[in-house]
Amino acid sequence: MELEEMKTVWKQFDTKLDSLLLLNEQHARALTLQKVKSSLHWYIVFRLIEIVIGLLAINFLADIALSASSVPSVVVSALILCAFTVLGVSGCVNQIYGASQIDYAASIPTLQKNLLRLESQTLVFTRFLLLLLPLYSAYLIVGAWWLMGIDIVQEGNSAWWLAQVIFAIACLPLIVWLWRKISYQNIETPWVKTVIRSIGGASLTRAMTLVHELETGA
Repeated sequence: MELEEMKTVWKQFDTKLDSLLLLNEQHARALTLQKVKSSLHWYIVFRLIEIVIGLLAINFLADIALSASSVPSVVVSALILCAFTVLGVSGCVNQIYGASQIDYAASIPTLQKNLLRLESQTLVFTRFLLLLLPLYSAYLIVGAWWLMGIDIVQEGNSAWWLAQVIFAIACLPLIVWLWRKISYQNIETPWVKTVIRSIGGASLTRAMTLVHELETGA
């Protein structure tokens, strides 16, 4: 075989190899994006489950408020918890909308930006839950009425209630500290990431990891 013929064969071989590598790269990208889509699918499923639970809780709290219409402490507690539950449900709806609007055909930077926006919403939801900590007495009031039909504000010992108030006030510095720590700036802190995952962000974290691997070619 002459030198020119060998050059032609090698050039054809290189062209075929480049085409094969490009095809493999496109296939790997498509497979990774499918995994990202699957992860966000579960993210949406978890949010839908939370919405159903939230709507059931709203209905339950509304029934409690109606049944205890003559007991101000129970009504106020039920309405406060109901209001927070409504806000939580609206947050889940917003997260589902954000996840459903992601364009998987967009560029990697755009996809990362959209996922970061979704993660920020999850962070806001996580911080929102902290506001429920000082309201634990509302759960006690509603629970006592539902389980035993009594108003523990009236039936309870005044010293015991004073201790609950003091304890709730003492928790405020902890809540403020957690509020500051659970932020986007600390997203890579192990315990912050664990908290977010435990509230349903594991699927979102996996999606972001896959996109990062796609960007770096890992």
